[in-house]
Amino acid sequence: MTTLFMAGLAAALLLTTGRDPGQFTVLIAIWFVVGVAAESLWHPSTDGVTPLSMAPAAHLAAVASLPGFWGIPVVTMASLVGCALWRKRQGWGWLHCGVGTLLAATGAFGVLELSGVHAMIHGSDRPLQYFRTPTPLLVFILSGIVFLAINQMVAAVVAAKKLRITWFSAWKTVYGRETELVTSGALIMVSMLGLLCDQALGYRGILLCVMPLLFARDGSRRNIELEIAQSKVINNERLAAKGEMAAEIGHELNNFLAAISGRAQLMLRKLDETHGKALVEEAERIHNLATQMGELAKGLMDFSHREVRRDSYGLNELVEKTVEFVRPQTKFRVWDIVLHPDPAVPSVEIDPGQIQQVLLILLGRVAKNPRPGELHIRTFRDIPGRAAGIEILNPGFSPAESDPEAEHELATVQRILDRHQGRFEVESGDQEEIYRVLLPAA
Repeated sequence: MTTLFMAGLAAALLLTTGRDPGQFTVLIAIWFVVGVAAESLWHPSTDGVTPLSMAPAAHLAAVASLPGFWGIPVVTMASLVGCALWRKRQGWGWLHCGVGTLLAATGAFGVLELSGVHAMIHGSDRPLQYFRTPTPLLVFILSGIVFLAINQMVAAVVAAKKLRITWFSAWKTVYGRETELVTSGALIMVSMLGLLCDQALGYRGILLCVMPLLFARDGSRRNIELEIAQSKVINNERLAAKGEMAAEIGHELNNFLAAISGRAQLMLRKLDETHGKALVEEAERIHNLATQMGELAKGLMDFSHREVRRDSYGLNELVEKTVEFVRPQTKFRVWDIVLHPDPAVPSVEIDPGQIQQVLLILLGRVAKNPRPGELHIRTFRDIPGRAAGIEILNPGFSPAESDPEAEHELATVQRILDRHQGRFEVESGDQEEIYRVLLPAA
């Protein structure tokens, strides 16, 4: 993408001559090409929704460089075309990109026009002399702040709608961080450099702004990659700590439950009908509850280890044990768990503890729904792929009710399945979500 940006921009600028005020069509065409090419310099942000683009630097310079109000339609069209070319996977997001640029360009043009700086640039044969005083520079910086603020606000509103959060939270998450504030300042400085180079050296002078723009983009991208990596490390350490704690709790709990179960068995041996049927039933209930809690404690110890210990294991058996593990938990008592086991499902080569952890994460997402009902879990075989799978239906799913930690949870699921050469699929609808876990047959 970067190579395409540099090649296209260099070719367009080197084919032109110097800056001739009479070549109005060429002037518009040059800045249009620059704006379209600049849209290729974008990368995802930490929220995975809002794109971070370096194009505002080129757009702001174009607004100031083009005479009259021509900068507004030129940068808007460049933004629409650039977003349509470079952000096809974002679907309808390219339209908001154009709307944001239109509003931002109008705001920046208004600041430059009201202050008289725009007239200074285009009303003299030596426009650079006006930038020797601090006032035009401060006005240009102010116009840059207005441009970026409007552009970022539109992007934050779009992201907030997708993530079901407030627009200010969306803005603070992406643009309010210290590194992105510095990047925004760098974009304003690069746009000023582009304007000055264009005025002093002609169209080819814009090439001098390419490397600073690439540096700003590279620094922003690397910082986001670092933050994502740190977040994954922290999440892994948190999961490891939870696993160790779960193992210790399960071990200690199992000791106490073994004692309770043993006492209950002794009571049943000593009790007979002469002691009363109700007393015998209570002793049996104590024994059954202790057995169920023992399954819970065993499950805590099973899925707490992190290393992969593969073995041939029945998928139906794993699902049944996991369901037995979660049934006694309070959050699952309001759910009617319905199993649909496929008797023809082949055994799979897995680490049962880690695949159980996958099921627990997915079942935990279902349990967070405020409208409990039937929880359907089925196993199936994928004959063409020689694989076996588990499907979990999340009936009350709603994007507005999704857990903020969902991305980390699903990333953990994907990481575990990658170790098993498995596959994870999510099918989302308006009122439901389906999770599919595919594992290679043994």
